[in-house]
Amino acid sequence: MTLQVKYCYLNIMELNEIRKERRKKILNYLIREYIFSGKPVASGYLMRKYRLSCSSATIRNDFVFLEREGFIRQPHISAGRVPTEHGYRQYLDSLKRIPPLSKEIEKEIYLFYRDSEKEVEDLIKKTAMILNKLTNYSSLVYAPFFGEDRFKHLDLVFLSSSSLLLVLITNTGRVLKKVVDFDFKVRPVEVDYVERKLNSFFSRMKLAEIKGIIKKRMHPFDENEEKKMKITEKVFNELLKIVFEEEEKNIFTGGPLDIFKKAGFDNMNRTVSILDKIDEDYSILKIFGKNLIENGILVKIGTGDSVGMNNYSVVLANYYVNDHPLGKLGIIGPLRINYPRIISVVDFIAKNLSSEMANYYD
Repeated sequence: MTLQVKYCYLNIMELNEIRKERRKKILNYLIREYIFSGKPVASGYLMRKYRLSCSSATIRNDFVFLEREGFIRQPHISAGRVPTEHGYRQYLDSLKRIPPLSKEIEKEIYLFYRDSEKEVEDLIKKTAMILNKLTNYSSLVYAPFFGEDRFKHLDLVFLSSSSLLLVLITNTGRVLKKVVDFDFKVRPVEVDYVERKLNSFFSRMKLAEIKGIIKKRMHPFDENEEKKMKITEKVFNELLKIVFEEEEKNIFTGGPLDIFKKAGFDNMNRTVSILDKIDEDYSILKIFGKNLIENGILVKIGTGDSVGMNNYSVVLANYYVNDHPLGKLGIIGPLRINYPRIISVVDFIAKNLSSEMANYYD
């Protein structure tokens, strides 16, 4: 009787593919565990927790490979491994789908918007609050540019013979105020006349449209009413300044100090520096402005030393009206955040805010 032995050979390509897939899984498992615990992850723990068919020694060898490729690192000798920025990016790239939020959270967001105040600025402020509440990270909401608002009413309040108070009210309920000073004398009757003319001319017009129109088409006065025209030009020069200056300041935050409570912020001085940048010179706007998201969610892991945020993550989404982006919202957190859940929260809130904005913008 002849014993026949059959051999099954794996070629190098197949073997490499098996190793590649196993290492992807190990990296994903490691990052999941680290996000949950904040502690270095050991090979034996992964083998037991996920019932891997390979040995602990094989996982350690894979750790060496992943460390050499820059996906993980070992904080100190004899410790397990933790992910790097490169590892987090690989983890995100490997996610095939983002799980939806629970029905309870979706209902909470829906009721939040249903019961909120119906002026744009209040909606933006409260959106920052619920983002912070549901993520426990610092939230930022970049309000729509004032140029998207429509002119509703202009009040010119006479203060003295050389000054008046300009009050602009838009269709979204936002109010801009500015004291306008003149180098010539003005009379209440002239101010009232200019106010009526401007309200008539600019009714329901987008603020962004005013800049071009005022120079090309706006001639509401006769030639012998030169003084009224000078008042008009002065008023709108000041108005345009504050409208376009407001664009850089129109950002709302939720719970900035909560950032200290989260794992991953082990350097208090660095965190204070980040908050100073946000509060004092709007550094975070540089991130928002340079990363206009055409579709979906933008996740930045390690945003670079230029704004002091190389060890932080940012998750951003646009909110829209009729496929036109009005503004952005998102969170700032450490590298170690639950990316799938945070992305789901940011995405769902952005869609709900888009629905609310449809009541004000076209």
